[in-house]
Amino acid sequence: MKIAVTDANIFIDLIKLQMLTLLFDIGLDIQTTREIIDQLREGQLSILNPFILAGILQVHHFSDTELLEVIQFTAPRALEIAYKSVAWLHQAQGGRAHRRRTTP
Repeated sequence: MKIAVTDANIFIDLIKLQMLTLLFDIGLDIQTTREIIDQLREGQLSILNPFILAGILQVHHFSDTELLEVIQFTAPRALEIAYKSVAWLHQAQGGRAHRRRTTP
C-alpha cells in the first residue's frame, strides 16, 4: 500500500514531536514530491534526509514537461503547486479521485 504525504506539515509535526521514525516503521510505501520537500527548513530536511537516502521515503522529481502538466492540472479547488504535485502524481500513477462521502 502506498501513502502519499501531501503536506510538509506532516513531516514538520512528526519531527517536532520526535515521532518521525514511527511513520517509516509502519512498513508502507511512503511517497511525496520535491515540491513538498522544498517547503521544509534546512534543519528539518537534515532529519528527513536519512530516510530519503535509504529509499524509505520516495521523493518524486518532475521533469520540465511533467512540471508543466502539474501546473496545468485541474484540481477540484484552488491548490498551490506543492499540493497539486501530489494530486497529479497520484493520477499519473493510475490513481482515481476519491470523494468524501457526505451524510444526507
